[in-house]
Amino acid sequence: MARAFVADSKRDILEFRDKLLEVVSDARNCYVDGSTGAYDDEAFVRMMFVDGCFLLYFIDKVLQGKYNDLEELAGHLGFGRWPVLIGDLILLENQLPFLVLQTLMSVRFPEDAGKGLIETYIDVYFIQDLEARKMMISGQRSNGTKYDGDQQPLHLLELTRRRFFGSTKGEDGPPSGTGLRGHRATKQINSFRSATELEARGIHFRPSNTYILNDFTFSSRFLHGRVTLPQVVVDIQTKRVFSNMMADELAPFGFGVQKICNYIYFMNSLINGADDVIELRSHRIIYNLLGTDEEVAKLFNNLAAFCGDPLLSDKTKAVITGIKEHNNSKRKTWTAQLLHNYFSSPWTALAFFAQLLHWF
Repeated sequence: MARAFVADSKRDILEFRDKLLEVVSDARNCYVDGSTGAYDDEAFVRMMFVDGCFLLYFIDKVLQGKYNDLEELAGHLGFGRWPVLIGDLILLENQLPFLVLQTLMSVRFPEDAGKGLIETYIDVYFIQDLEARKMMISGQRSNGTKYDGDQQPLHLLELTRRRFFGSTKGEDGPPSGTGLRGHRATKQINSFRSATELEARGIHFRPSNTYILNDFTFSSRFLHGRVTLPQVVVDIQTKRVFSNMMADELAPFGFGVQKICNYIYFMNSLINGADDVIELRSHRIIYNLLGTDEEVAKLFNNLAAFCGDPLLSDKTKAVITGIKEHNNSKRKTWTAQLLHNYFSSPWTALAFFAQLLHWF
């Protein structure tokens, strides 16, 4: 794989080695102290080189649609088919320092083309962005996000998290307020209702225009409320991607605000069963490529069990507060229930007016 990657680059293999040697100390610092002590610089660089080339070669071939090359690779590795490797690249235990990938890409690809390659791969296979898929088919790539200083992701999994949440510097600190304890989910949710119940009480759901998972808001109208939620594609990769992003957030020295845990916890509060998935699916918020609606409900329920009592972001708190205030308004909820019970379809409306005529 390394030989094929270097051959495609038309560059000398020593250029890659020398570039990696320049950053070997920083790469070692990405690991626990002492864990790389058994390797001298040459051995450590060789390991980073081989693993990094494998990852980048695989991504490049997938996006180019050169599946025959990947079938041959899968045979060498003992796999039946290459698609099983797509999910393996996102496992927390399989991550390489992004610094290593960036160094290899700087030799192999011009300017930011390598970053665009990886970001397109994430957008197509994990986020399931339809526009990114169209770009892939036409041979286009993302322009590549600029990573400066401490903004550079630690590894591919963190970059995936950034693509899902649109992270920028400074967004991962603790939420504002009078202390962390008041932002715990159990202090905020209380009698939170599922999607079907909220719809009946005048809170309607609409899709946002993005796949950014923290792109959700609540807005209050005269007689109803509106929750805007990001669109999400749920398929066989979703559990693997979400659970590994959760593991990354919950690891020691992790992030201040647990964004994926916020999202999972909030979605789980809306989904009690298949009916709630159907409700969200009808509003084009969930795209179910997994199987039955019950399977999607179980997916969110099972993931939420590992979130525990997450630290809520200010945005999540604002949405929950808006929903609570709406539920506490008798005028809004009574009006909504009247409309839901008697005017949700032409037939219920006709029955309502028929009953009025009968009374008079």
